[in-house]
Amino acid sequence: MLLAWCRSAQQPMGLEGQAIRHCPQSLPTDLTPKGRAMTDRTSGDDGNPAFSDLSPARCVELLQAHTIGRVAWCAANAPEILPVTYVWHEESVIFRTSPYGPLSELSQPTDVAFEIDDLDQQHHRGWSVVVHGQAQGIVRPADVVRLWAVTGAPWAPGMRNLLIRITPSMVSGRLVAAPAD
Repeated sequence: MLLAWCRSAQQPMGLEGQAIRHCPQSLPTDLTPKGRAMTDRTSGDDGNPAFSDLSPARCVELLQAHTIGRVAWCAANAPEILPVTYVWHEESVIFRTSPYGPLSELSQPTDVAFEIDDLDQQHHRGWSVVVHGQAQGIVRPADVVRLWAVTGAPWAPGMRNLLIRITPSMVSGRLVAAPAD
């Protein structure tokens, strides 16, 4: 539940009137989920899809091969999830945005989740990769010049001259596949 993930100084309430929990002050430092072996699998013997974890190397391959993802964070007024055109570069997610839009909030250090996926609804299979980490604006002029060239042109129109870097604290992925007939 994204609301439970958000921070707020006013302790907002969830739908059941319970206080929303704050984000942890620090995130894990390794890049694999704690308590889950990368070979865990949920059986599809009952006719339901089977899930398996993707290896960290496969997650990075998918991040390198794709350019569209969604970033989620606790915005000023409510949880927010927005698509971005990105590049995986130097072990980070890098994207350009407008300095005047909602994503500009991420210029200040902000805990985020970033997701890419590919889902085949007809055949009930697909995968998802999630990057948990901290977003922050890139401000050093030398870094801006160097990274401007690798980000490419965003799909969104208008001025997109604010560079944001998501530094991962955890990267994980899952594969889902319908059982064989």
